[in-house]
Amino acid sequence: MKVENLKNYGVGLSRQLSALPAEVKKGISRLGTEIIFDSVGFMRTPKLIVIYFAEKRRMKRIDLSPVREAGMKDEQFIREQITLAAVFSAIKRTAGAEKANEIIELLSERIGGETLEFVMPTPDDFLKFENPFRALKDYLTSVAEGDNREGCHRIEIVEDTGDAFQMNITYCAWFEIYKRLGVPEACLVSCNSDEVMLPGYLKPLGVRFVRTGTIAKGASVCDFRFERLAGK
Repeated sequence: MKVENLKNYGVGLSRQLSALPAEVKKGISRLGTEIIFDSVGFMRTPKLIVIYFAEKRRMKRIDLSPVREAGMKDEQFIREQITLAAVFSAIKRTAGAEKANEIIELLSERIGGETLEFVMPTPDDFLKFENPFRALKDYLTSVAEGDNREGCHRIEIVEDTGDAFQMNITYCAWFEIYKRLGVPEACLVSCNSDEVMLPGYLKPLGVRFVRTGTIAKGASVCDFRFERLAGK
């Protein structure tokens, strides 16, 4: 097997997500809707829906040309982020910031895992290689190149050794879109999903995920550091 043959090799994350099958998107949407409605409560759901549609109309009028000028040409991806931003804004205005943050945590735990299954190779795919860590690094490098090319991130590889690999994101289209729409904290669903999903995903490979901060949480970069554990 060649690394180039793995699922979504060289494809940027925004294009991976846009290309998810319709039935997968519907399933993820249903799960997210159930989590949100259960958390907000029956009595507040009508208000949430009204605010959601009003916010979506408002956000569609906001100028996102700087994001497009930075390289993002996937209009479907942009539309989907507007929808998610409107959902978050409606939750926040209906149930308050504290409840919105609780829902972010729930969505990160549940939705993130559902999405990872469809966009990434399985850990077993990497274990088929003589050097799984090297295969993982080669794969992540290809996706970073896709991200840079497609305008969803700007990623720099700052370390690449036999036992460590680190990529720093210096620009994130998710955060830029949400910030321009007035709900930058909506990006935390993605940030938290990394921290929820990656440790378990990497454990069978004997790899540890280390992060010190994200742009959405005020850091200058989102760092993705992967360390091969001793003896692996």
